[in-house]
Amino acid sequence: MGLRHALVRLPFSKIKVDNPFVMTAVTSAESNTVVKFIIDLSHSLGSSCTAEGVEEAETLAYLNHIGYDLAPGLLHSSAPGRR
Repeated sequence: MGLRHALVRLPFSKIKVDNPFVMTAVTSAESNTVVKFIIDLSHSLGSSCTAEGVEEAETLAYLNHIGYDLAPGLLHSSAPGRR
């Protein structure tokens, strides 16, 4: 069974992006790529995406720009979703 098949069949409604990727998404090309990929993947599968560990306004603005759904962290205890 391939990865695509497994992802489509798993019963989940949200995917979380871990805070080390979120915290460096604005400054690291690698983290930026991972964060965008996970958000795009979750939306493609009909799921929401939560970006953990948002501590800076610049990071929140970036996540808003690329389409996050939720961004809990020190900056906000639970940011409102975009949908």
